[in-house]
Amino acid sequence: MNDVPPETIRSASRRYYSVRRTFWRFFIGGIFVIICVKELDQILQNRVDSAIRLVISFVLAMAFLACMIVVFVASRRSQRFRCPRCGRKFIPSIGSTWTFSDAQCIRCGLGLERRYLRNGDAEA
Repeated sequence: MNDVPPETIRSASRRYYSVRRTFWRFFIGGIFVIICVKELDQILQNRVDSAIRLVISFVLAMAFLACMIVVFVASRRSQRFRCPRCGRKFIPSIGSTWTFSDAQCIRCGLGLERRYLRNGDAEA
């Protein structure tokens, strides 16, 4: 395989982990919104008019939808992420046995571990 400069690996690692962080933050945020909808509905059930409860539920449902759109976009970005060494897709498409926690190219084996996020030297 061709040699990849350390700065290129650091840059690719930053981009890759940025996509992963975005995915997980909004995925967990969407779950949090669902829990909030259920709990708020239970709390406000006898205290607030049903129209106000409906508006609050609608706003939280839109927040959940926004979270899921960001999750979808982040997963698509991760599927289109190119390996800096071989130039092919870093991860396989949907339906494979790959897990989103893997940080290694499935074709050439280049790893984008968290240690590359630091300012130290990155060795391929």
